Amino acid sequence: MTHDASPRRRALYVSAFLPDESAPHAGGQAAFQHRLDLERAGYEVTSLICTTEPFPQAGFVAPRTTVFLQTHGAALAGYLANLLSSKMNEIITWPVLDTRANLAFERALRRELKDGGYELVFADFTQVMPPVLRALQRSTERPRSRCCAHDLFIQKLLRGRSASARWLTGPVVRAERDLLRAFDEVITLSDKDQVLAAQLYDLPRVSVRPWTAPRWTRGVQRHSAGVQAAELLFFANFGRPENAEAAHWLLTEAWPAIRRAVPDATLVLGGAGSESVALPVGVEGIRRMGFLDNPGELFERCDLAIAPLAQGAGVKFKVLEALACGVTVVGTPIALEGILRSPMTVEASRERFADAIISLLSHRRHADATEQP
Repeated sequence: MTHDASPRRRALYVSAFLPDESAPHAGGQAAFQHRLDLERAGYEVTSLICTTEPFPQAGFVAPRTTVFLQTHGAALAGYLANLLSSKMNEIITWPVLDTRANLAFERALRRELKDGGYELVFADFTQVMPPVLRALQRSTERPRSRCCAHDLFIQKLLRGRSASARWLTGPVVRAERDLLRAFDEVITLSDKDQVLAAQLYDLPRVSVRPWTAPRWTRGVQRHSAGVQAAELLFFANFGRPENAEAAHWLLTEAWPAIRRAVPDATLVLGGAGSESVALPVGVEGIRRMGFLDNPGELFERCDLAIAPLAQGAGVKFKVLEALACGVTVVGTPIALEGILRSPMTVEASRERFADAIISLLSHRRHADATEQP
């Protein structure tokens, strides 16, 4: 009897977020799925993570994983170290595209590429692409390279209203194009981003990774007796500026009109940072739940999920999670972009957002009354 002693294929996984299926934000959840995909493909995976968020104790982190906590000082040191060897366009776009310029992180990348014998290097999120490419350029090894662009940053800038966003648009287009073209394979998370990346940046190989519903969604059981009439759920990571801005707009602009039309309407803010969302003076009918390990209970009882976003790019996991739980979503065009429309998705501009919710709640209430014996 013979044994196959050939070593397993090795992959170096590099991410801007710690892979965590229960992460309070979509980044950590997506990172978990990508790392899992590599393991399921038969790779022995080593991970280097450079994150801006405090990370758990070592026992929680996956095997063969090294985590670097990005700090302002580390970012500045990394920027200055790369300044002399950078092109002007890279210097201009550093605060947008190269936010993981951490010296210790980059040294670890170079060591792994020198000693690791990797078949594949996977850069997950645009923020880690520049240091990965710098390490690859210095390495005598040339493994196959893959990246996942969760957002196309050019979309964020085109939607920005500030003078700096308009000024950065041209440099970011060039820098993002050069980053993506440098990888052998590019992955996006929606058909829309696949087409945009291929056409805007003339990329020959762009694929789409289908979204995977988090495990907690599988346990959601919605029953008519448990659904609370006129309860709206805005579930998001409110530490992200686009979600915080959406919450502020909702509470100050749309919510008063909704409450006037539907006095018993309630709004639940759920997810990381929701407990800190500031409430305007006199606002009523709001519950702030904070981060929940299992948010399924929120989706079991809410009448509708809402996503009043005016900023951001890429597919919105918060919308997909609600749909996976069987909840109808009222969202702006930006919130629903890249998501196949169905009877469970109601698109409304901000100008019509409150009216769309009021109309939908009134229609449901009338239908319930008609069905009563």
